[in-house]
Amino acid sequence: MDTSETPLEDNPENAPEEIAPSLSALREEIAAATAENRRTAKRTIDFLKQFGSAMDALSGTVNGLTRCIKPQQAHPDIPKNHLLGLIELADRVQRLAAAFERRPATSSSWLPATKKTLATWDAAWNTQSQALAIFRLHLDGLLKNAGLERIHVLQQPFDPARMTAVESVQDNSLPDHTVLEEVLPGWQKSDSAEILRLAHVRVSRR
Repeated sequence: MDTSETPLEDNPENAPEEIAPSLSALREEIAAATAENRRTAKRTIDFLKQFGSAMDALSGTVNGLTRCIKPQQAHPDIPKNHLLGLIELADRVQRLAAAFERRPATSSSWLPATKKTLATWDAAWNTQSQALAIFRLHLDGLLKNAGLERIHVLQQPFDPARMTAVESVQDNSLPDHTVLEEVLPGWQKSDSAEILRLAHVRVSRR
């Protein structure tokens, strides 16, 4: 039986001509990953700057409305345009909160620099989410202090005095004209139930 071993230099797996392409491919992969990491970092910075600017603008709007409303809170007649401004702001914040619920997917990576960037992204996203939640609480308090409340419509019979139907959907499990979905919130004054904006809704039909 031949027990001789193949010399290391004769082993095809260790041939220089085989190793060189593998090293070249690895260098190309690392270069591509590094470039993608830089692009990801730039996108992260750009997003955070844009979000910070948006939050600053919203905060400025809230502060301006607060200054307008506070002196009049002892009186029942806050100007309607101020109330409608608050309602519009609430719409924007609600859309922003809905967008934050759809967290962008991020890919995993073994590169330390990329892993660090992804961790920074996660931490920044969580921080901004918490800031938005605090902002919403502040806005909710401002809406309440201004005497505003949302009109409750879900699963209610359609009421043209408080709602406008934007679509009807066939649903044999419910009575005709039952509200299935709120498309745009309706608002009213909490003390007098005066309608400031009709709720836009989808209703059932048989």
